[in-house]
Amino acid sequence: IAQAGEKGILCLLSDSLGSERSGYTLSERVISNTIEDELRNCGGKFLFTTQSSNISRIQQAIDVAIKHHRKIVFIGRSVDQNTQAARKLGYLNFPQEALVYDKQLLRYSDNQLFIVVAGSQGQTDSGLFRIARGEHKFVKIRENDVVVLSADPIPGNENAFHALVYTLNQAGARVSYSEII
Repeated sequence: IAQAGEKGILCLLSDSLGSERSGYTLSERVISNTIEDELRNCGGKFLFTTQSSNISRIQQAIDVAIKHHRKIVFIGRSVDQNTQAARKLGYLNFPQEALVYDKQLLRYSDNQLFIVVAGSQGQTDSGLFRIARGEHKFVKIRENDVVVLSADPIPGNENAFHALVYTLNQAGARVSYSEII
């Protein structure tokens, strides 16, 4: 930022989720390590969510899934659309054989699945909330499942976010998110 100022830029306008908190944001490397630690301790399905537009975070998660020989599944309109576009543009890379579709899920045991799902903000119409409520056609939460919410709630979404965490816990999943890591 100082270098930009030296070049004559007068003003930078930006926003930053969590800017009211003191301290530093975790590096993306720490986040990858956390995903991997959570996956190592998962005996069932692994569900991962972040902002659907956060393609670099989704790539990190996919890299961990592939390293641990998990099949990747995308659930939710926004995740599906964003990842398809990112793959076409070359921003998201993984072997085609690592990808399975929701209708194929029943062919795999829970401990073979890594599900990237929309709904990081607790939206009641999202894939993750439908899964949490037991309403998803192909995914049901079971005792050994782990859900990683890799996005902080946007101000105003805290109640929906925490309702989602509660609903997932009640369904039997172990839920991991920044407030408890």
